[in-house]
Amino acid sequence: MSKDDIKKYQDEITFLKKEVERLKDELVRMVSRNLDLSERLEWDVELRRRTQVAREIMEGHVERQRNADLQDAIGMSPVEYRLMITRDF
Repeated sequence: MSKDDIKKYQDEITFLKKEVERLKDELVRMVSRNLDLSERLEWDVELRRRTQVAREIMEGHVERQRNADLQDAIGMSPVEYRLMITRDF
């Protein structure tokens, strides 16, 4: 092996060591980014779940209110019933 070959291999080793360090840094950056994205995704899923629960609660409340209004309407005179209906509009 000549001195030029040895020098070439040493340069290549130095380059590869630098490249390994760069890739380690990039890996740490990517893992950190993935963790951040995972947390955001979990937050988004939780928000969507809570929104769905709130929507179901509101729909149930509206349905119970309609049923209560219908129950009230059964005992009302036609004039009272008409006033109750137009009140909502």
